[in-house]
Amino acid sequence: MNRFQILAFAALLGTGLPALAQEKTPPPVAQPAPPPDPAVLKAMKSQVFVIKYADPLSLLRLINPLRSGVRGTDTSFSNDHGLRAISVRDFPENLAAIEAAVQRLDVPATAQQSQDVDLQIQVLFASRQAAPEGDLPKDLEPVLKSLRSTLGYRGYTLAASLSQRVRVNEERGIEGRGQIDGSALGLGTAKEPHMLIFDWEVNRGITLQAPANGPSTFAMQRFQINLKDPAAHLDLAKLDTGLTLKEGEHVVVGTSTVKDHGIIVVLSVRKVD
Repeated sequence: MNRFQILAFAALLGTGLPALAQEKTPPPVAQPAPPPDPAVLKAMKSQVFVIKYADPLSLLRLINPLRSGVRGTDTSFSNDHGLRAISVRDFPENLAAIEAAVQRLDVPATAQQSQDVDLQIQVLFASRQAAPEGDLPKDLEPVLKSLRSTLGYRGYTLAASLSQRVRVNEERGIEGRGQIDGSALGLGTAKEPHMLIFDWEVNRGITLQAPANGPSTFAMQRFQINLKDPAAHLDLAKLDTGLTLKEGEHVVVGTSTVKDHGIIVVLSVRKVD
């Protein structure tokens, strides 16, 4: 082999080696998630709730929204060999909320019979400027007082109020639709109103617990509401949460903002005689 052939062969090897080395490079190893902060773990406590009547798994799904969700929390349930329990590790304040929910929801089956209830959904618009509030229902006054102390809005108006009769304890979804005049948000005019649509859903129905002593409690594993502008094909606001509330109690499901206005959704449930 002459000198020219040797140099050409060496050059060929030189160009092939990097590609060969690149092909044999192992893929990067995924780094494990960092362990929970020891200080956070130290602040958590563990508690076991003995379940007498309800299904532990169904009850666990209902109380999951009450957890903090911080790394290091944990839940488990047992429904074997007569042992019916839920174990939770979380912060003391979350454990207290879960304990109260378990006490309200773990009641005899006779307190869980199907029944019609009136579900009321009220949508409020909030603005930075004062607004006449003569059309607001009197039963919302405690809610408005709380909103004024926590939010930076001065004026509140009732955008929509929907009441629907539904059947509880049936483990099936409930849904509905309503309309809102968008003029309060600067959309449309009195002569040419710009209508918005809000769709709502309770994906697994409403669970009623009626203890012998104390008010009835209603639980929703997942309540969703979506405010849409159909003319512009836009989703303006969306709320998605789980909640429990007592009969006749008004609960603020959540808040959002659209065009410098606040959107507040208030929920209440009452049994129908």
